[in-house]
Amino acid sequence: MKSKYIYIDDEKDVSVETLLQGFNDTGIVEVSQCLPEIDNFESLTSMILDKLHANDGVIIDLKLNGNGPHRVNFTATTLAQFLRSAFNDNQEEEKPIILCSTDINSNVDYQTDFTSHDLFDFIFDKSIETKWIEFARDLDCISKAYKQIKQINTEDFLSIFCRKEIMDTSVFDIIRGNKFQASKIVGFVLHDMFTHNGLLINESTLAARLGVDMEKSGKSWQNLTKKFFNVSKYGGILSDIGDYYWNDLVIKRFKEITGKNGPASYGASKRIELLKNSTSLDNLVAAKPVTLCKSDYFWTTCVATNKPLDPMEGYVVKEDNDLKSWQEPLYASLIAYANGDLEKMGMSLTIAEKERADSDLQEIDNRQDD
Repeated sequence: MKSKYIYIDDEKDVSVETLLQGFNDTGIVEVSQCLPEIDNFESLTSMILDKLHANDGVIIDLKLNGNGPHRVNFTATTLAQFLRSAFNDNQEEEKPIILCSTDINSNVDYQTDFTSHDLFDFIFDKSIETKWIEFARDLDCISKAYKQIKQINTEDFLSIFCRKEIMDTSVFDIIRGNKFQASKIVGFVLHDMFTHNGLLINESTLAARLGVDMEKSGKSWQNLTKKFFNVSKYGGILSDIGDYYWNDLVIKRFKEITGKNGPASYGASKRIELLKNSTSLDNLVAAKPVTLCKSDYFWTTCVATNKPLDPMEGYVVKEDNDLKSWQEPLYASLIAYANGDLEKMGMSLTIAEKERADSDLQEIDNRQDD
């Protein structure tokens, strides 16, 4: 059954039709527009809550108070705050709230209002070539996660992560309690577990920690993950959004397969040698360091290029929110910084790391001059 969403926008033009058609043509979700006909907060929220009874979630355009013919005098954030309050007070059944915008990264008001970010389960930018199928799957997955959370109980809380034993269950204390809030759990998985290496790692980081060049290894990489590391794959709530792996199980599995120490003990070439000997996947290719790097003791990836990186040769990326104790920082390679790849992504290094990167680049220039 398709997940159903209502879409709130003050416009009724070709851009809205494109969004509706883009989602509806996927056959995965069904999206219908809900126009704010009257500039009255109470009337609009009442209409939205009434429509939500027959829908699974709501998508809100960031600029409800823009220049559209149905503009209102309040923002998407104000509307989302009201809806969350209604959900949390048990006045209404909790539903996903999705935010969309045109070039959201350049919206200063939203980018500087960090407290409002937690109001939304998912954000997508409709100014670029939208990946409708990918976004539709994400929205469908989120709505199903909300329904799944309603079924859990306090005693069986960790069952939603599909793991019988988790090393440090205190990590989940922030979302545990007598009353489960779907928004908190979904936000924790999407914005904490999926965004940083720590409890989980994504497929690119898995390849880095195994020392594998995914592209050059081709089918051998696919066979390695499916036949030998599938047992470490994350299968819990929201797992349909992407391929993630439990980091501790990956390391454990590497030891089981090779009969050796964990992968961190070896460089990529040695890791590949051990894996080849243990799996008979002779076409596995070892990853190589990117330009300006030398080490193949890969353990992360460059946030800009997604290439394997030894954290010792990486530079810590500046982030707006403090990391959790179990989260690893994001890293950039020196070449990505030098080429301006970070800047193009709207990212930057911490002050100390920028100074270090500039110093390292200057040292390289001096050596070339000599």
